[in-house]
Amino acid sequence: MILFNQLKIGDSAKIIGFHEDNENASKLQTLGLVPGTTVTVVRAAPLGDPIQVSVRGVNLGISRRTAELLILAPF
Repeated sequence: MILFNQLKIGDSAKIIGFHEDNENASKLQTLGLVPGTTVTVVRAAPLGDPIQVSVRGVNLGISRRTAELLILAPF
């Protein structure tokens, strides 16, 4: 298991779950960030927030705080 903040730009990991099951976790699932999906960090804003991730060929902008809800497994 790795934390989202351990990923660098260009790194990928597999989503295995969420740290909390709250409204933000539900929003992530609605956007396609579900267990079993690969997420890649594309880039970050100059001050580090928000970040852009790629999921199933779609680029999404999400806050770093929200992204840290993801439980990830490295490749």
